[in-house]
This record gives sequence, C-alpha cells and structure tokens, in this order.
Amino acid sequence: LCHPFIRVSMYDLAYTALELFLISFVSNLVPFGGAPYTLIGSLKVPELGLPAVIVITALGAALAKVPLYYFGFELSFLLKKNRNYHFFQNWVKRRSFLMALFVTALLPGLPLDDYLYIWAGSLKYKILKMLGVTLLSKLVKSSVEIPIEYYSLSFVSSTLRIDVFNNALLQVGLVLTFVVLGVILFLVDWESLISRTKSILSWALRSSKQGSSRFT
Repeated sequence: LCHPFIRVSMYDLAYTALELFLISFVSNLVPFGGAPYTLIGSLKVPELGLPAVIVITALGAALAKVPLYYFGFELSFLLKKNRNYHFFQNWVKRRSFLMALFVTALLPGLPLDDYLYIWAGSLKYKILKMLGVTLLSKLVKSSVEIPIEYYSLSFVSSTLRIDVFNNALLQVGLVLTFVVLGVILFLVDWESLISRTKSILSWALRSSKQGSSRFT
C-alpha cells in the first residue's frame, strides 16, 4: 500500500514507476559509478508501495544486463583470443555457472555479474536462462535491502522530525553521499589495505603472546 499521507494520480504513479525503472536500469549499466538504486527505491515506497518498488527495481537491474550480453557478443572475435576463453567455454556448461551468476548478482558494488554476461554473450549462451536467474537474484536483493533502507529512513524521519520522503534536496544529498562512498571504495587499494591489516593483526598476536609468556 502507498503511504497514507501521499495522494498521487495514476499519471504520477506511472511517471514515478518509469523513473525508478530507468534509474535502476542505468545504475546497473555503470559498474561502481551507478547511483544506489535500492536506496532511491526506498524513497519511492510512500508513492508506489513496497511490493511495486521491489519488482520495478529488480526488473530494471536485471534487464540492464542485456546490453552487456550483446556487448560480449559483438566482442566475441576478440575474447576468443583471451586466455580465459576456454575456461568460460567449459564453465557455462555446468550448473555452477548459474549459481555463480545468482550470487554475484546479489553483491553490491562489485560488477562481477557484468563480466559473466559479457563472457556468456561471447559464447552465445542462453540469455533467457541467465535473465531468469538474475531477476530472481535481484528480487531477493531488493526484498532485503529496500525494506531495511525504508524503515531506517522512516526511523530517522520520526526521530529527527525531518520528512526525508518529501524533501528533494535531502534525497539528492543522501544519494550523492552514497555515490561518493562507492567511488571511494572503488579507489581504495584493497590488496594493500588487507596486507597491512594482516601485518597489524600478526604483530598484535605476537605481542600478546610475548606479554602472556612474561607472566607465566
């Protein structure tokens, strides 16, 4: 059901639904740089209702993979020269490929499912089967993320007495904040960070062992 305090016409509902679909579609075409479409979807819950937002965002996110598939199809002559070509050629014949597609489509920020679509396109794998798996995965993703984001925003709104759902400036600021965070996470040297973290943890572990040995 739509938010009881918001009354909109059927035209406005259709426009909002199309807008959300396009945002979800474009966001999933742009690895790392896309807008947080589930967050934007949670802001549309008062207008469209939670079930509709979940379905619309999942459809947009899943159908965005079609251009990537045909991009791989057009680049098949180049990808055949890649050393991973035979690996993917054998992998698409196994169930684990679709299982991997389901899992990678759930992961936020990491465009691993994009790579699978590009390779599948180059190998002319069944796109309808992939879309079915991706749509199911995106439905699960939206069903988990959007309610959490919506109720979190509702809590903030009621606590701070700020109507997040009707404040356009605040919504833009919120979306831009998450876009910037996504870019920062992309630019981080994760290999170096993980290596340093391991070094610190190993040093702390050695120090604790030396400290405990002194008291024994």
